Amino acid sequence: MKKKYCIGIRLESKSQESRVPLVPYDINDLINYEHKERIEIVIEKTRVKLEIVDGKYLRPRCFSDKEYEKSGAIISNDLHNCKVILGIKEIPLNQFQTGKTYVFFSHTYKGQDYNKSMFIEMIRKKCTLVDYELIVKNESEYKFEQVRKELNNGLAPASKFMRTVSFGKHAGIVGAINTLWILGMKLEADGFFTPFTRLAQAINYRQCDTNSSKVELDDHKEGINDYSLAVRALVVIREELINESTKKYDPVIIGITGKSSNPHRELGNVGKGVKEVIDILEPIELLPEDLINKEQFDNNEIYVVYFDRKQTTEVEFAKYLPKLTVILNCMKWEKGDDRPMSVNNLKTLYEKNPDKILVIGDITCDPGGSLEPCQDVYSDKPYYIYLPEKDTGNIGDWAIEKKRSGLFSRTCKLGHLKGSGAIITSITNLPCELPKEASRKFSFMLRDWIMELAKIDGEERDFTILKIRRPIKRAIILYKGNLTPDYKYLEEKYNLKK
Repeated sequence: MKKKYCIGIRLESKSQESRVPLVPYDINDLINYEHKERIEIVIEKTRVKLEIVDGKYLRPRCFSDKEYEKSGAIISNDLHNCKVILGIKEIPLNQFQTGKTYVFFSHTYKGQDYNKSMFIEMIRKKCTLVDYELIVKNESEYKFEQVRKELNNGLAPASKFMRTVSFGKHAGIVGAINTLWILGMKLEADGFFTPFTRLAQAINYRQCDTNSSKVELDDHKEGINDYSLAVRALVVIREELINESTKKYDPVIIGITGKSSNPHRELGNVGKGVKEVIDILEPIELLPEDLINKEQFDNNEIYVVYFDRKQTTEVEFAKYLPKLTVILNCMKWEKGDDRPMSVNNLKTLYEKNPDKILVIGDITCDPGGSLEPCQDVYSDKPYYIYLPEKDTGNIGDWAIEKKRSGLFSRTCKLGHLKGSGAIITSITNLPCELPKEASRKFSFMLRDWIMELAKIDGEERDFTILKIRRPIKRAIILYKGNLTPDYKYLEEKYNLKK
């Protein structure tokens, strides 16, 4: 008789996190058809009261316990019987169980300081850690070895390949909607009444109370109807922009970072989501050099420019900043990379043009990263103005976590649109604004790996003899509390050497 595996889905601990790794529709398929009698899935019971943020109900999960129960999952007060536990965001220290396998976005493979205590607790309790970010395409061992040599044990080789499980596209979709919504409010605050004021924040398009299992099953393959409401609004905006005869504000020029120099991979998942939204406006695409050479732009058109890595160095990007109205930042940033939207660049921009309208949607939300004055915010307070003249800190201060909150309070104003500075939105959990749709698509990608994840139940004594498919094995950072070979560099980053 074949072994039966038990997988648990934990209740998220972060108050505004409502996404799930697996949706009821896919669980129904997995346990009743695809892996019948091979796995059971246990859902940690919802026990947190409803929250209200900005007039909207935010449930602990975007799907109810009843929907999961109808799919065949077991609803339980705890997950003690499950050897493999799936989640979304970081887990509190007191919730780790000794010897269990945890699969979530751990934000540790770069050696992030803010999760050091969590990482050490997992080591102490001999846990296994699998990170969704590192589940990538099944590349050959030869390609992986080439990347290992290039990185020289300084970063996970899996981080350099295309992810197969991510929320990136939906982060891009929500980030683009919200940035255009904020652009409309900023223009209105400056006295320009524009079609963009028709747009709402993405969270206002979500239909929160569709708890029927029939709705879930019927909508699964086509996606969910929440996003379509935003699409309709964008179509109307485009029609009104074309017919607008008295437009007095400057042309809207949208810059999108994150284009790859590799012709076979133009945009990452985040960029694809952004492009999907911006394409609805039927923009005219320009090359970066057109911003410098072109003398006139049509006020009734929307323009878009894609920037690759070579064009987003601090020096190079400074040439394009004065021409941009909107920046949608989708670039992957690592410590040591250039910052196209550095404090220095923003200071220079506003010294020369104090009335400049610039709205930045920092979808990557890397505090101290490619957008240097970045602070993660949430949907209830989604934007702030950064006032460069008030930023008198030292070079590199924004990159230091302990100094960031002081810098933010001194140089930024939450919820403000007036002033000489860039309006920034940098929501840390963007897909939560359309959580059902985002979770459906994520679940659809994850379900192919469920049986492989179930097999990481800790029964194999050593990582080297663990028999699972390569993409999952490469995403294991810790096995029974020990760093796996591709992640040994974390010994130094987290000061683990004895």
